[in-house]
Amino acid sequence: MSAIQWKLPETLQLLYDYWQSKRRSGALPRYADIDVAEIPLVLPHLVLIEPIGNGGDFRYLYSGSTLIDAVGVDNTGRLMSEGLPAGPYLDYLLGIHREVLTEGRPLFAESSFRGPLLSDRWTSRLILPTTGAGTAVGMLVLAQLVSQRSADSAARPYGQSADFEEGVRVLLE
Repeated sequence: MSAIQWKLPETLQLLYDYWQSKRRSGALPRYADIDVAEIPLVLPHLVLIEPIGNGGDFRYLYSGSTLIDAVGVDNTGRLMSEGLPAGPYLDYLLGIHREVLTEGRPLFAESSFRGPLLSDRWTSRLILPTTGAGTAVGMLVLAQLVSQRSADSAARPYGQSADFEEGVRVLLE
């Protein structure tokens, strides 16, 4: 039996390498040390997320233009639970963000993505933990790539469908 082979897409690898460059003595990077101007190729795919409480919900502080175009709405300033209907996709997103928050490790995940624009898409995301003033995980920095599955893959909007498919999901070092 052979192991599944995968690698980070180029844009996500750029963000991961940048995040790694901000680590000191193996510690997580501080959010204050992240300067989005230093990663212009990632910026259109970048999302900055603030955990609310212990991860009960998450607030979008910044959403890149590519993601806004894919979703069809700018969720900046909104909670995840305000931008998505209750159901499997919201549960999945809250779960992977909570996992990064509690594990304090980067996570790469792929899944189906149903946007309000009636198209079935596939998304890859890299979620990276950062710290605030102390050593606890605070803000999350991520990049997300969204692609069309096929030209003729019309689907109901996610608010009208419970369909959801998870792909690769792995915690990184």
